Amino acid sequence: MKTSQRRYNPLHRGMAATRICGWRLLLVWTWLVIGLGLGAGWNAMAEQTADGKDDGTCRDDYSQCFKERLPIQEMRVTAYTAAFAKRFGLEPPAPGTEPDNGLEALEFRVQRKREWTNIYFMNLYLYLDSRLPIKLPEAGVAGNKLMASSAHFFGFPRERWLKWSDEDQRYMNDLSGGYNMKAFLATMDYVPRKRGGADSIEYEEFHAELLPGLTYIRLNFPSALILGKSYNYKDVGIFLQRATGTDYRHQLNNPGIINPDQFLKFRLPDHILAKMKEWQETIKPVNRYAMQEMKERDNKQPKKLANPTEHLQLLQKMDPDNQKLNNLLQGMEKGQTDNQNEPVNP
Repeated sequence: MKTSQRRYNPLHRGMAATRICGWRLLLVWTWLVIGLGLGAGWNAMAEQTADGKDDGTCRDDYSQCFKERLPIQEMRVTAYTAAFAKRFGLEPPAPGTEPDNGLEALEFRVQRKREWTNIYFMNLYLYLDSRLPIKLPEAGVAGNKLMASSAHFFGFPRERWLKWSDEDQRYMNDLSGGYNMKAFLATMDYVPRKRGGADSIEYEEFHAELLPGLTYIRLNFPSALILGKSYNYKDVGIFLQRATGTDYRHQLNNPGIINPDQFLKFRLPDHILAKMKEWQETIKPVNRYAMQEMKERDNKQPKKLANPTEHLQLLQKMDPDNQKLNNLLQGMEKGQTDNQNEPVNP
């Protein structure tokens, strides 16, 4: 599902540090562009030489085409409670490093977003007390965001997805949308528009009962403004929406929309937060170079003229209850009709 050669840059994604604004629209464009742009990696995007440079010569074996540009096996750090260590035979945790509030363990890792790209994302693997009232992305025992998308053989390229019925498109969009706006990185004292900062991060996968009494969640994100050097926040945590919380997926252009009281809060241990800040800076130039490669390759491909009305129609299918989108689309369609009915001067 690619738009007309216009790609969303994941390096620039993020929210203002003192507010959360317009996430729904950003989410929609993410799925229109990067979600299926990356999802179609076994096409032109999954073409790299043995040295890892994307030049359109390799298609089949990702392990040979894509050479790691970062030492990702070393870019991982963990934290866990003493009880978790005892249960799984781990070394006792160092003093002052244990998570709390029902977060039994977490691992932070840098990984490629997908195996067919050189874009690196940051990942948080969480292991929580399964009694916590967490609002998971969808009903059922487990789920995965890539699976709950149109990145199947019958859903890409975009022309195939457009052949789906409206019912199927809306069903899949609602399913994938459930993985967003349920988790945030935020300062522990965050109050929208007043204090601290927050960045939305996405669910990638979950299992409600990975082991008896243990819920597993993986979150990922390309970067977070609140981890930047300019803010220097020292007390940052993971916010997971409670099961009874508001559905924020249909909120658009509404700054500071979340109510922190509707979220369970888990403070990041200091050593985890320090590595997140450090490695975010490490991956920035690597991702910037990969995005430049993608841009150079796209510039070599024939361009198609953008159709704004068609894009809005896609957005409306993804978010049919959004009144702003509906009004904008109606206005554009009316303008086109009026132009067609105008007499042509001789």
